[in-house]
Amino acid sequence: MPTPDPVIITDARLSASDDLDRRQRRYLWTMLVRVVCFALMIFVPGWWKVVALLGAVFLPAAAVLLANNQDRRAPTSRPPEDDTDRPALPSAEVIPGEVEDSGGTEP
Repeated sequence: MPTPDPVIITDARLSASDDLDRRQRRYLWTMLVRVVCFALMIFVPGWWKVVALLGAVFLPAAAVLLANNQDRRAPTSRPPEDDTDRPALPSAEVIPGEVEDSGGTEP
């Protein structure tokens, strides 16, 4: 049976709950900016009122588009590695002897 390709952790998707939480926070911040635009219409003079009004009108559409933007990255896999290019570790020195158990209780 072939082994599955390893997933590179930096390319992994967010969990569903983290992704939903991030999109909800983005929507909340966009709507808060919209409320600020409505408040600015009261306090700013001249053409700035039009800018604030345009922000208040178009921000909901942008907020919905951003909130519906899910993380749909496909996990990528590493290219197959050639094991013959890597050097092998040298074998360790074996010290002959016995292992003595000095602290345990025997049944």
